[in-house]
Amino acid sequence: MVCSICGKSSHNKNNKKFHSKNDLEIHHNSILSKKLVNNIFKNIMFDGCKMEVQKHGFIIERSILTNCFEIPDSELNSINYTAKHDLPVNLNKLGFNISCKSSVSLNSVCMGDPINVYDSVNNKYDPIHMICVFYEQHGETKKIIKTVEVNLTDTKELLFGSLTKDDLIKLKNIIKKVPIKSKPTYEEYKNMYDLRNELHGKCGILRLDIKCNSQNSRLQCSFNKFKDFIQNHPDKIIENNDSNVLRGKHFISELNSGVRIFNKST
Repeated sequence: MVCSICGKSSHNKNNKKFHSKNDLEIHHNSILSKKLVNNIFKNIMFDGCKMEVQKHGFIIERSILTNCFEIPDSELNSINYTAKHDLPVNLNKLGFNISCKSSVSLNSVCMGDPINVYDSVNNKYDPIHMICVFYEQHGETKKIIKTVEVNLTDTKELLFGSLTKDDLIKLKNIIKKVPIKSKPTYEEYKNMYDLRNELHGKCGILRLDIKCNSQNSRLQCSFNKFKDFIQNHPDKIIENNDSNVLRGKHFISELNSGVRIFNKST
């Protein structure tokens, strides 16, 4: 064991015999400062956007809400970036929450945290619509090719089958036990994927996706057969347009944005 304060291997960092109370406080404050800086960096808004990797999605979302739903910039700016929905029902005169998604694949839509999705589609008195925008990548340009608006209100059984919220929390907690920036051990990996596969036997349309490596430690979910969903559930489809038109109005047709590149897991 190497001491993270002085670099010596003869003791651990909390040994008061080798370090004064002041040394320990300075060290602990340094750790807290680094964590705070990291958290701030994760939440920085770049030109009003949520991190560069999400920038194109934010631009599309903003264009839709401004042009198609006529939401003023002042109201959009009042929405906290940690808000449950991209547009809460109290700001939508049409009377439903809105979640905006974008994807380069016509058959796959990333949905984010399944617990948040579960809560969002589990209340018939709190309506929610999802707007999916699909694009093609042409060099450094994303060109919108399709827009689909889906009513996901009260679709818990359709999306999650007989899964319970406790099932999702249990899987999420197993994933979160893996230390940040660490790969799961064989046992940890087996435990989380065994449970995930078991839950898939109860799940509905959505797929549970584990992101657990040296960079991530989280649970997400996705539509992996979105085209089948559109075909098999026409009653849930509000609009399905092969263009950048929604509710009779145009939003941004293309934007300058390169291919999403993530650091390779180590």
